[in-house]
Amino acid sequence: MNGHSETGTGARDSELAGVLGDVAAGLHGVSIPTDVVEEEIQAIGKGQGVSVETLMLDSRLELQVGKGPGSELVLRSMDFDTGWNLRRLADLQSVVSRLRGNGVATTTALSAARQEIAEIVARPPAFKAGAVALAYGVYGAAVSARVGGGWVEVVAGVVAGLVAGAVHFGSTRSRQLDLLQSFTGALLGTLAAFALRAVLPPFDQAVAVFGGISLLVPAMVLTIGTREIVHEALESGVFRLAYGLLRFVMLGFGVGVAIKLYGLLGTPPPTASPAGLPKAIQLGLVALGGLALTVCLQGRRRDALWMVAGVVVAFGSHELSKLIFPPDGSAFLATFLLTAVAIVQYRLGGRLPAVLIIPGFLQVAPGFLGSQSVLALLRPGVHHGTGDTFFQVMLLALELVTGMLVAEMVFGWRGPRPAPRVPA
Repeated sequence: MNGHSETGTGARDSELAGVLGDVAAGLHGVSIPTDVVEEEIQAIGKGQGVSVETLMLDSRLELQVGKGPGSELVLRSMDFDTGWNLRRLADLQSVVSRLRGNGVATTTALSAARQEIAEIVARPPAFKAGAVALAYGVYGAAVSARVGGGWVEVVAGVVAGLVAGAVHFGSTRSRQLDLLQSFTGALLGTLAAFALRAVLPPFDQAVAVFGGISLLVPAMVLTIGTREIVHEALESGVFRLAYGLLRFVMLGFGVGVAIKLYGLLGTPPPTASPAGLPKAIQLGLVALGGLALTVCLQGRRRDALWMVAGVVVAFGSHELSKLIFPPDGSAFLATFLLTAVAIVQYRLGGRLPAVLIIPGFLQVAPGFLGSQSVLALLRPGVHHGTGDTFFQVMLLALELVTGMLVAEMVFGWRGPRPAPRVPA
């Protein structure tokens, strides 16, 4: 909903207020942190010669464009989504770059920008549910290998990923369905992996299940919420943290129900310790998983190799951090290295940092904020290691955020921005 003051300063200011509202809602709808959205809005306003005051909540936006009685006020409800659409993000960022860098825009140009934003937001996903489910399966194989699984765990991870992907993207998304799909995807993905033990040689079902449902783990939601709180965006940050923790509970509930249901059929067969694949094969599967993420994250085809690069850099950063801080590595160091590479390539004229950072974060974050923390929720009376506690989850999320922020401080301000790109 848009609302404007009765004493507007003209058609251009009214159109500018609408553009800023559209930009804020569009970026918020692709899970961009609130502090980043507010920075973009402020930068556009400065470029257009007006002051902008913003208040963003999880589902509400208030903008005041200009000062005094002639200012424009925008009030708007916004959709909250925990998913990613990198194609939409790149296209929106292209519009933002033009608004920031091309001087004061005319009313006609602002109207055209609003129309372009509306078309970008309304554009259907490039990859349909079937392709996304298949990509989930490929990614499940990559993660199963990445966390130490052998070939049998990789095969089981494919099946668990196919099931989780089909459930998670099989219907129109909403907050309620997102939570239910987290539960159902974890439930059916776990049951599928358990059922495979009847036809496959003994394998570590925990590794296969984690590989299959890794994209359901809300590690990115927790990380973004932590970042927002660090940047004093308390309202949206607290909400995002609460929502991410609730998804953790739903995910854990799905896994727990699957374990109980399978137990009704009799005593589960013993698990087997996986024989991990050589690092070279792991790297190849991780790169293949990065290609699958192009579909899972609705990326642009021309960004596919860059997304693979982000995944490979994250894999290498994590492995390097294990050498320096054995045995698990450092979330801070891995995230710092990933973000530094992403920013440097951007400053040299490459793709948006998000094209590397988001796929890379999906390698790092679930590895540190993994399934053991979900399973620990189901056993509150049993002692777990520090890695299985919610306190440790939040501490690791803060490490991830701090690594990214330090890299931004060191590299983010140096060098010119590349010229805006024309959307595909």
